[in-house]
Amino acid sequence: MKTKSYAFLLPALLAALLILCFCEREIPLVINQARDEVLTLTVSSASSETKSTNAMNAFKQDSIHRLDIFVFNEDDDKTLDIHYVVENYNKTNPIQLKVSEGGKTIYALANVHGLNGQTQPDWSGITGRELFKRQVISLFNERLDNFTMIGMETITFTKSEAITVEMSRFVAKVVLESVSTDFEGTAYEGTNLLNVRAFLTNVINEKTLNKDNTVGNISADGRTVSGNMQIANGLCDTLGTLTANVPHNTNHYFYAYTNDTGDDAGMTRLVIEALFEGGRTYYYPINIEGITANNTYSFNVVIKRPGSDDPDTPISFTDATITIAVANWTEHVTDDVVF
Repeated sequence: MKTKSYAFLLPALLAALLILCFCEREIPLVINQARDEVLTLTVSSASSETKSTNAMNAFKQDSIHRLDIFVFNEDDDKTLDIHYVVENYNKTNPIQLKVSEGGKTIYALANVHGLNGQTQPDWSGITGRELFKRQVISLFNERLDNFTMIGMETITFTKSEAITVEMSRFVAKVVLESVSTDFEGTAYEGTNLLNVRAFLTNVINEKTLNKDNTVGNISADGRTVSGNMQIANGLCDTLGTLTANVPHNTNHYFYAYTNDTGDDAGMTRLVIEALFEGGRTYYYPINIEGITANNTYSFNVVIKRPGSDDPDTPISFTDATITIAVANWTEHVTDDVVF
C-alpha cells in the first residue's frame, strides 16, 4: 500500500487561509496614518484640595486611577485618530503621544468604571466622536476615591503642541450639615423625632459622555436604590433619633448627576423623613433647582412643625425661609432651611 504525502500543499493552504482572514476583518478608515506631531498633555483634575468624610473614612476626591485619552479628527466623520490609555496616572509626568496633523478634538476621561450597563469599560468599536459621546455611565458605579471626570480641548496641529485639559466630575455633591428642632411655644415642645433619615429623590442616575440624559431613563428614589450604589449611603442615610433642642451636626453626603429640569415635580430633592414621637411620619422635601455637576449644595435644616404627608409634596409655610447657594466643590457654602 502506497502512502501519499501532501506536505507540499501546506504552505499554499496557509497562505490561502491568511488571505481569507484579512479579507473578512473590518479595519477602521484612517484619514491620515502619519502621526508625526507630538502631543504633550497635562491633566488638571478637579478641586485638588477637597476632601470628604463618609462612613468614617477620608478620601481625596480628585484621584485619577485610569486615564483614557481620545483624539478625534476634525473631518466630516470626526474619525478617531488615536486612543491612548494611562493606568495609575501620575500627574507629575506629562503624557506624550503622537498624533497626525490637522484639527483635533481631545477628550481626557478619568475613572470610567463601566459603560452601557456593563461593569467594565469596553471601547471596542469606537471609531468616531459621535459614537464616543453616546456612551453611557452610571451613578451607581461612581466611587468616592475616583469619581468619573471628563475634560475636552480643541486644537489644530501643524507642529508639536503642549496643552492642559481641565477636568470636571459628572457628579454633584449634596451635604446635609445639620438638622435640629425648634418647637418652643408649640404643642410639640419637647418632642423627639424618631427614625430620622435623609435621602435624595428624582435622581438622574445615567449620563452620556456628552452629559445628556439617556432616553427612557427613570429618575431614582434614594430609599429604594441606595443599595445599588458603590458609595455607601450615597443616596440615603440614617440619622437616628433627633432629641428635642439638640442639633444633629454630623455631615451626610449624597451624590447625583445634573438635573436641569424646570419642572418642580421632576427636580432632584433632598428629603428628611421623621417620625414624631407618639405620632406619625412626616417629610421635609427641599427642591435642588438646577443641580449641576461638580458643584456642592449644603444645607442646615431647622424643623418647627409637622411636615408633608409624602416626599413629593412641597411644604409651603408663610414663615418658612429657604436660601439656596451653589458652590464649586473646592469651596464651602451653607444653605439654611427652616420648616
